[in-house]
Amino acid sequence: MRLQRQRLPVIIIVVEGHNKTETHFFESLNREIKEIQIRVRCSGETDLPNLVAFARRLISEYELQSEAGDRIFLLVDDDASLERKMAIAEAAKNSPDIRVAVSRPAFENFLLSYFACPRQNITSKEALSDLRKHCPCFSKGSDYYGRLPTKELEAAISRYETAIEADIKNTITVAAMVAYLWSKRTN
Repeated sequence: MRLQRQRLPVIIIVVEGHNKTETHFFESLNREIKEIQIRVRCSGETDLPNLVAFARRLISEYELQSEAGDRIFLLVDDDASLERKMAIAEAAKNSPDIRVAVSRPAFENFLLSYFACPRQNITSKEALSDLRKHCPCFSKGSDYYGRLPTKELEAAISRYETAIEADIKNTITVAAMVAYLWSKRTN
């Protein structure tokens, strides 16, 4: 009798464009969490309908099964325009099988929460500037995860959740998504 190995739950995170910053972060996080497989997929798109279509193709391609613990997240930046917020809300409403996680205004604001409280109503450029005050070596697209204090991840999640509201209906914050992933860790 041949034993079959049980596969780990697959968590796919679809990111906008060709985003190396988020890719490096989540691939590194994947090495820390042995109980799930995190797969980051760059769509090359920033347009919400195309991102959702890409995510739907991945659901089929990976044969994701929610009952097996598989999940798919669409991680998008909230660039603070009303049109962008409306498009994100529409994508979330029409895609209940895809969890939409929002970085406000950009992922760098979440990274800042490792060191300090992020600010809510700022631009992506200001978030990057704030992050560089604490991490001068940071550059977009670089693999900086090893320089982040891993022991501070839970505090970073808490800081972000305290400072940044999830204000788009049917979405979660990037910190809530990271907290979900981190909760799968058993050691």
